[in-house]
Amino acid sequence: MSGFQRLRVLWCCIRRLAGRRSNEPSGDVHLEMLAEQRQILVPSRLRVVGPFDLQFHQLPDHQLRLSASSQAQLQAVSTVVSQGTLVIEVDPGAHHAFEHQGRVVVGIAAPQIAGVAAGGDAIVSIADIDVDALEIQGTDSSEVSAGGRCRHLTVSAGGMSSIDCEALVTSQADCHITENASCRTFALDSIRAQVSGHASLAIGGRPRREEIAIADDGYVSRLWGAAGEGLVSR
Repeated sequence: MSGFQRLRVLWCCIRRLAGRRSNEPSGDVHLEMLAEQRQILVPSRLRVVGPFDLQFHQLPDHQLRLSASSQAQLQAVSTVVSQGTLVIEVDPGAHHAFEHQGRVVVGIAAPQIAGVAAGGDAIVSIADIDVDALEIQGTDSSEVSAGGRCRHLTVSAGGMSSIDCEALVTSQADCHITENASCRTFALDSIRAQVSGHASLAIGGRPRREEIAIADDGYVSRLWGAAGEGLVSR
């Protein structure tokens, strides 16, 4: 599949997701959504905070598309590159544009991704990547999922965030999970983890080397088999 074809697939996925988030019964509801493309050279690091559903695809070209239920919502979304990070958030004083409205869908395509930080109630999906290193940070009630291949994964999760990297095959994983956060990861070679508070960590891949520290009511379980066929408590 060419880069152009994959971009078209990404845009179709964004439109379908926007339709599902609108709470309308019609199957063609995405036609009621407003879309906007912003001309930004997307850096390798992302930070998203607030009522956003973000989908990232690793593609040769740069794309940043927004889909929302109103023009006011689109205008309220700030997309600024600061110190090598694309920051996506609601403009201060513009949160009224999201009252009784759906979430904003963000579609991003870029050649590389090195890190993503999610906060608020942001939902981030990273699909089918192949990178050397990836850093994921989750706070508040955010959700991040990732799939593909990664040589070195670093996860930091707090609050009530949820990180799902079971579909991301990695050689080495470093995880720091605290408060009420949860994380699922898949490591083949080694894993180092600190789990504290009421946090939980599920480990897949049967890594050969492990360094795991558990404090407070932290909980570690084990995924075994292919992509978590079963769970064994530890």
